[in-house]
Amino acid sequence: MSVYIGNLSYTVTSDELTLVFSQYGVVRRVQLPMDRETGQARGFAFIEMETDEQEDKAIEELNEAEFMGRELRASKAKPKEATTPVMAAGTRPIKSSDRPSPAGERPARTWVDRSNGWSDRGGGDSFQRR
Repeated sequence: MSVYIGNLSYTVTSDELTLVFSQYGVVRRVQLPMDRETGQARGFAFIEMETDEQEDKAIEELNEAEFMGRELRASKAKPKEATTPVMAAGTRPIKSSDRPSPAGERPARTWVDRSNGWSDRGGGDSFQRR
C-alpha cells in the first residue's frame, strides 16, 4: 500500500518529501505527479514505505500538520480504479455474432464503422465509400 499526501505546496520536491517521511521509517518510493504544462507539482503525492506500521505512523503524525505553509492531508492511498475504454463515435463493440465463422462465411449482420464514412456493406472483400 502507499500513503496519499494532499494539499502540498506546488514547489515541493521529492527529496523534501523523502526527508520528511524518512523520520517515520524507510521510504521506498516517492511519486510526485507533475503538471504537463507548467512542470510544477500538482499538489499531491504518493509515498511507499517499507512497512504498513511505518505508513500508519506517518499518517498519524502528518495528517493536518503544517508543511511549507500548508496543512497536509495524509491517508492510505486508494487503489486505482479500472477505467472503461472509450469508443469512437458511431462504433459499437464487436459481438461474437459479428465475427465470421471458421468456415469463412459472412455473418448475418455486417459491421459498419460510421466514424470514417466507410462501410463493408458492398459485399466481398471490398470496401465502399458511403
